[in-house]
Amino acid sequence: MARTRPRALVRRPDALDPRAASRGQALVLVALGMALLLGMASIAIDIGRLWTQQRFMQNAADAAALVLSGVVERHAVLSMDAQNRHPNRAVGG
Repeated sequence: MARTRPRALVRRPDALDPRAASRGQALVLVALGMALLLGMASIAIDIGRLWTQQRFMQNAADAAALVLSGVVERHAVLSMDAQNRHPNRAVGG
């Protein structure tokens, strides 16, 4: 009886078939592409959150400056009014 080779469970790529050797490359390329897209999306989200936070902080600083300018203006008007009523007194000191 002639001895036969056992059948392989997984078919190996044939040296004569050029497509058979590159069959597993698509999975690797898809995985790398997905990782690259995920990285780009995370960077875009981080930059968007950074701009949003910067805008929020700038709005808060602008509001504080407006409030402070109103307080300073009111103090200046009251000081000038007091000076006009009592020109011989020193105001603010």
